[in-house]
Amino acid sequence: MNVSAPGKLFLAGEYGVLAGGPAVTLAVDRRVRTVPATLARMDPLASECLAGAYVYLSAHGRMGPATLPALDLSAHRAQGQKLGLGSSAASAAVWVAASFAAAGLDVEPNRDAVFEVAWRAHTSAGGGSGADVAAAVYGGAVAVTPAAPSGTHGALAPPEVEALDLDPGWMPVVVAGGRAVSSREVLARLEASPARDALLSRARAAGERLVAAMRGAPDEAAMGAVTAAAEAMVAVADALDLGADGGRTVLERCQAIAARYGGAAKPSGAAAGELCLVFLPRLDPKARAELKAALRGSGLRILDVKMDSMGVETRGGSTP
Repeated sequence: MNVSAPGKLFLAGEYGVLAGGPAVTLAVDRRVRTVPATLARMDPLASECLAGAYVYLSAHGRMGPATLPALDLSAHRAQGQKLGLGSSAASAAVWVAASFAAAGLDVEPNRDAVFEVAWRAHTSAGGGSGADVAAAVYGGAVAVTPAAPSGTHGALAPPEVEALDLDPGWMPVVVAGGRAVSSREVLARLEASPARDALLSRARAAGERLVAAMRGAPDEAAMGAVTAAAEAMVAVADALDLGADGGRTVLERCQAIAARYGGAAKPSGAAAGELCLVFLPRLDPKARAELKAALRGSGLRILDVKMDSMGVETRGGSTP
C-alpha cells in the first residue's frame, strides 16, 4: 500500500488563526510519499501519529499497526533547504492514513477521522492551528476556523474545515524566499513575547479581511487586503526577530514588481518569508506571464506548483 499527501500554501490567516480567526490554505502538488518496505524513525510526530491512530482504531474494534513507513520528503526540499510547503502536516496525514489502511479502513469514508487524528498528533508534536493539516487531508482550497483560540496546544475540538471554491485568479505566483523556520520555534517565541496579544489581534483582523476577499474574485480592493496581511506578518517577524536569511529582501522585491501590474505580495506561512506569494487583481494569463518573467529577471526563483485537489490518498499499486 502506497500513501501520499499534498503540501500546502498558507494563503491567508497566518498567526490570526491562533487567536481564533479564519485561515485559507491551498493544497499543492508537492507530495510526501511512503517509501515501500522501509520503516520510519520514530520522532515525536511519528510517535504521536502512531499513538493517536492506535487509540482511534482500538475504539472502533480495529488493530493498529506497530510501525510506520518511512517517508519521501524530497518534493519539499530544493538546494538543500526545506521549502516551507507543510512537510510535517503532510507527514502526519500520510502516517495516519497509512495506519487506517493497515487496519483495513479506506481513507475516503473516514477522511474526517483521519483529519482529527492527524490534527491532534500534529498539535501535540508542536504544530500550529491545523490549517496545514486540513489542506493535506482534504486537498484543494480550504477555509479553516478554530474551535477555540489555540495559542496554546491542546484545543478541545478540531477546527471547522470548509471546502472553498477559490476563484482561479487567486492562484499566486510562488517565489522561494529565505530559510524555512520551524513552526515550533516560531510558536515558542510568540508565546514568550510581551507583544503576543497585540500581534495576534492585528494578524486576526488582517486575516479576516483577506479571507473575506478570497470568497470572491480578486480585484483592486483585494490587493489592499493582501498588503495589509503582509504588513501584519512583517510586524510579527520584527517582534520575534524572524527577518533573517533574505526573506524580507525577497518580499520587498516581490512587492515592488507586483505593484507594476497592480498586484500585491505577502509571505506564506512563518513570517520570516521562506515563501512569497504574488497575486494579481484579475485572471490575466498575459499579465501573469509578464509578471513571472519580471520576477525571474530580477533573480528570484519561482516554484512551479499547482493546486492538488485530491488530499491524502492510498493506492495499492504505484505511489500516486
